[in-house]
Amino acid sequence: MPPRRKHATTAAAATINHDASALAASLASHLDDLATNDTHRHAAADLARDLDLALSLAGAGAGGTTTAGVGAAVTGHDDALAALFAGTEDPLSPTSAASAAATATAARIARERRKLLTPTHEDSADLQRDLSARIDAGRGECVLEIGVLDDEDGSSLKLTDAELTAAHDTLQRIASTHLGADVTYIGEKTANHTTLQTFDALLPTTATATAATSAEDGTATVTATIPPPPVTKYDSANRCAYFLVRRQPAKVEDIMEVRVAVCGNVDAGKSTMLGVLTRNALDNGRGKARAVLFKHKHELDTGRTSSLGMECMGFDSRGRQVGVVANPVLDVAGAPLVAGAPADADESAATIIAGNGLSRKIGWDEIVQASAKVITYIDLAGHEKYLKTTMFGLAGAAPDFSCLMVGANMGAIGMTKEHLGLCLALNVPVMIVVTKIDMCPANVLEATLKQLLKILKSPGCRKIPMFVRDMEDAVRVCSAFVSDRICPIFLVSNVTGMGLPVLRHFLNLLPLMTKYDTTKPVEYQITETFSVPGVGTVVSGTLLSGTVHVGDTVLLGPDKLGVFVPTQVKGIHIKRCPVPVASAGHSASFALKRIKRAQLRKGMVLVSPAAHPVAVREFEAEVMVLLHQTTIATKYQAMLHAGNVRQTVALVDMNTPVLRSGERALVRFKFLSHPEYIREGSRVLFREGRTKGVGKITKVYPPGEVIPTYTNSPLLTTNSNAANGASGSAVASSGATSATPHGSSRRSGRNPASASGGDVAATDDGTVHDGADEPPVGGAAAAVLVAPVAVPAVKARPVGGGDSGKPPGSGRRMAKTGPKA
Repeated sequence: MPPRRKHATTAAAATINHDASALAASLASHLDDLATNDTHRHAAADLARDLDLALSLAGAGAGGTTTAGVGAAVTGHDDALAALFAGTEDPLSPTSAASAAATATAARIARERRKLLTPTHEDSADLQRDLSARIDAGRGECVLEIGVLDDEDGSSLKLTDAELTAAHDTLQRIASTHLGADVTYIGEKTANHTTLQTFDALLPTTATATAATSAEDGTATVTATIPPPPVTKYDSANRCAYFLVRRQPAKVEDIMEVRVAVCGNVDAGKSTMLGVLTRNALDNGRGKARAVLFKHKHELDTGRTSSLGMECMGFDSRGRQVGVVANPVLDVAGAPLVAGAPADADESAATIIAGNGLSRKIGWDEIVQASAKVITYIDLAGHEKYLKTTMFGLAGAAPDFSCLMVGANMGAIGMTKEHLGLCLALNVPVMIVVTKIDMCPANVLEATLKQLLKILKSPGCRKIPMFVRDMEDAVRVCSAFVSDRICPIFLVSNVTGMGLPVLRHFLNLLPLMTKYDTTKPVEYQITETFSVPGVGTVVSGTLLSGTVHVGDTVLLGPDKLGVFVPTQVKGIHIKRCPVPVASAGHSASFALKRIKRAQLRKGMVLVSPAAHPVAVREFEAEVMVLLHQTTIATKYQAMLHAGNVRQTVALVDMNTPVLRSGERALVRFKFLSHPEYIREGSRVLFREGRTKGVGKITKVYPPGEVIPTYTNSPLLTTNSNAANGASGSAVASSGATSATPHGSSRRSGRNPASASGGDVAATDDGTVHDGADEPPVGGAAAAVLVAPVAVPAVKARPVGGGDSGKPPGSGRRMAKTGPKA
């Protein structure tokens, strides 16, 4: 074969799709041997018959003709190969390559249309495998784009309205029959749609000028300045749409759960928005919606949350919110959330219509029984004096996402930046909801949005803001929200309902971010404790790993002595619904056997006996100081949060002399009150006054383990200075007692009666040494021993001359320090 034809065949083979690329390369590599090698000839002929897109090798022609031409080519006859390329363009020309690519794309489009509209048995099997893989990857749900190819160009399938409906019917039949799932239309995909990322794109310059002019008389409204989102327009002969595929859970314990922590400054509207979303009823502007979320009387009186509030919101397999009545203001146009009675104007709580025609409140257990996906909201406190509670909720409740609320009339003030920093430190994805836009003047709203964009784009945040205004924005941004760089921004009003349908649509599509392992030993973090009459002690928290069944034996601890006690799980509830088993990732409540509430505290865990849990007092962490006025050195104390653990720690050692703002270091912390159960890799937060720091646990030190001292540790400098300052006394105090690393003692050969015999101290392991002794064995790599029971260091002072044998009052030292005669 001429070399040019060989290279032309290889170049043409590179243009076919990925399904045939390996086969085409095999054909091109063996073309020289076809005329002489019968084995290769027959093998290549067999492969060519299976090549659906072999027409790209010829550059033009129908599929059947080209396949026949390739079959003739692989017989080894050069004349047949020449006839194959006769009458066609030069295969090396760009026009020929483009034509081959276009032909391959047309073949893919025809195949995809056949699979969706008139599928064969093999096509149905392919669709079933594809849907199953996508659902498993999304852990119960996925979003499909129907109408385009899954390639870089996104070539359109040219579906009409009737064909899109037929494609939906095909997917629904396969999903419901073989996968136990539903397929729901959730929005249109337009070709030139863009999600706004800047304020200038959201609010044009002309609209800004008009708003500033009308704001002088104080009558400007925000609805006159922010243009409504563009109406989605599509071609009825070229449809492309998004479809939600969600599995129907067979049991309550199989539902998907996403936890969202709601934080923000005080009076930003956190509880109000949750009340509106979960009840599907608008607020009256005077706190009507938030009243159903408060747990204490002082919260009702002040209107401010002071504890961790919990709410849940359920969606069925078709994406409809369950347990609420229809509301034309809040429901999505064309896809009502609930098929039921019209909304009651005076209704403030979620209701369902009972069989007798009477309405009643619906409970969490009824919501989860009718849901396929549950959104659990963690309502956090916004006031500064409740920051400790907010930090505990963010660290201990294991949220998958955080929703930062910002009042449009106040801006990012108070604790807004503080809460945003906590979310960034814990690597929790953040979405921002700007509330009260119905009462905010245009110029104030503009200042608030510009301030938010400046904060998000700052070097410490580095987020990509995206304004979510319509349903297509919600689908696009939600699919990209798996990246920690994306930050969606919503503009809503709890009184008028503006922006709330889009926000709820976005929450319905939130993916399950955190991956939990059900095969690992059980680990359950306790965040709240209760004493239920007739049941006993009940704990509430999050199951981080493993699977717990009713009747399983677990270890509860650690107590104040670091001990784990065995107990039995006699009951499990998920969202107040009794279940026989709970898996990793669920927020569940356990009823414990033979345990009193007085034995429990926040920060304890339930673990499997196979894990062999150990409570520790000291651990190492790699930390960074975010803010501190001066420097941090050893003996510094702060309140530390690590998961559900919250306790004061002391900095006992670090690998740098001092720490300042913005610096990183390896430090060793020690719990001051009692040992805790912590794991390597956990994120930590510590705070003391205005000082803030974040880090990650790198190592834990069980009792009895030797802890190395850092090379640049300030402890070494202190010990060296003490040794140099006491060197003169060491010569005179040859009878002093010191401890070796193994705890044995030794004496010098001189007279034990010395003037410096009082410089004796006890170490943590109970042995005694003095400052005149040489540095510990190992030099810079010195080690201290962690004792199972801490023994406080005491100052040993000789009484009556110590062990010198002299009577009390004898010697010059005792004449000054001893008791009076």
